Amino acid sequence: MTLAKRSKVTKTKDEESAYQGGLARTLVRTLVLFTFIPLLLMAGAAYFRTRGLLRQQVVNETQAQMTTQLSQMELAVKTKDIRLDRLLRNPDFANQIASTLSSNPQSATFTALRNEIDQTINDLGSFNQFMLMSPDGIIRLASKPEWEGVSVKDDQPSFHTFFTHDGQSFLMYNVSNLYPNQLVLATIVGYRDTAGARAATLIAFTEAQNLNTSLQSLINLYPSAKAYFVTQNIETKNFVGADPYTNELTAFQPSEAQDTSLTTALDNLMNVENNGPRALEYSAADGQAVLSEAAWSDTLQAGVVLEIPPNAIYSELNNLIQLTLALFLIELLAMGAVISLGTIRVFRPLASLAEITRRFAEGDFNQRAEARSKDEVGLLAQSFNRMAEQLSDLYRSLEQKVEERTRQIRTAAEVAHQITSSTNLDELLNRTVQLIVEQFSFYQASVFMLDRAGKYAVLNSSYGPAAKEMLARGHRLEVGSESIIGWVTNNNQPRIASDVAEDPIHLNKELLPATLYQDRTPSSVGNLVSVAVHEPS
Repeated sequence: MTLAKRSKVTKTKDEESAYQGGLARTLVRTLVLFTFIPLLLMAGAAYFRTRGLLRQQVVNETQAQMTTQLSQMELAVKTKDIRLDRLLRNPDFANQIASTLSSNPQSATFTALRNEIDQTINDLGSFNQFMLMSPDGIIRLASKPEWEGVSVKDDQPSFHTFFTHDGQSFLMYNVSNLYPNQLVLATIVGYRDTAGARAATLIAFTEAQNLNTSLQSLINLYPSAKAYFVTQNIETKNFVGADPYTNELTAFQPSEAQDTSLTTALDNLMNVENNGPRALEYSAADGQAVLSEAAWSDTLQAGVVLEIPPNAIYSELNNLIQLTLALFLIELLAMGAVISLGTIRVFRPLASLAEITRRFAEGDFNQRAEARSKDEVGLLAQSFNRMAEQLSDLYRSLEQKVEERTRQIRTAAEVAHQITSSTNLDELLNRTVQLIVEQFSFYQASVFMLDRAGKYAVLNSSYGPAAKEMLARGHRLEVGSESIIGWVTNNNQPRIASDVAEDPIHLNKELLPATLYQDRTPSSVGNLVSVAVHEPS
């Protein structure tokens, strides 16, 4: 085998090994990919749908919780308003207030009145402290003696709230000189003299510890949630919630997104009749995204906010994700295994057919495919077998033709050698026709020579069953006669009669009855004509 052929065979084998099994792997990868994408889309859709349903469920639960707790809180505050208003409308209590306003704060009478009023307010069981403020902003009477004589007029927001409202409660933060940096609920009732003029204002305070209890009731459903108030003073706004370490109510600085979202929502809720809780989403002060419910209370004159971190909402879903992911991977692996087994079952006949085709291409013409199935693969195997039979027959036919041509070339060389080795023309011609008949398996071969006049083609040499008889008769044919010899000598061209029965100028010879076809070729010698006659095989 030459170097070029070896290189070609090596390259073919390398290419075959490179592509071996590639179609099956490609199909498996494609099917797994097309399976993975729908599964991923379904899982993603299920996840986001479940997430949305959980969010909506939490929103519904927190809104119901906030509505309930806020209603209870407002009911408690309204109860405080009613109790304090009724108390001030009591003639005996009103007389005590009037006496206090006209008494000397240093007198024993004033002290006795303070004690009586303090006891009466304590008996209500709704307030921690109280104070009586005159129209000029001076505290005339208080449950804490140190408050007496203090002016709240300097604290313009507090003074404005205290003096301009009646029979209402307010959540207030940082009431200067009284509750610095503290949250209190101030219940305000105006005291009027006999002329109907507002002679004083009674303010009863509910302190932070009681307010914190109400605030904590909002987070019963979600312990990790955070609840706080948003006070809306005249000039300031404060976010007040429980400190995570001390659990005391204190103000905190909200994030910009938190401040903007809540301020906008509460401002809108203040101006509508149905100011129920509104769901919001933003980043809190610690940077964590939260889902919140914000509501405005006209009774408290403040906003109430409940914030729920995502892990409290989606913790169960996140736990479910791990299980879903595991199931998803198991399902994907199982489907991949099933697809692989199915693909192997489908492509095994194709792989076998490819191997048979490779061996056939390498020269093993005995290779045949097994056409077991009745599908396209079976049809392909049958087609391959038919093609293999045709190619094998063609290859054998070509081999036979090559062998025949080789033998003919070898015989022609031998004839040429015999011709060149003889010096006698008659002997040379006799030997030639003999070799032609013997080596090429002809029926009879003859050589005709034109006479000197060029009128007749005279049989000079012949070899075959009728050779002796024809030579003894002096067989000759006229140039241009109705015979193949006559035609060839007249036209000086070769003529082949494929079937002498169909040739119109064939002249039948009774001495050559088995003649099938004749070859006529003019010799290189001008007056020499050779004749080769075949008989049926």
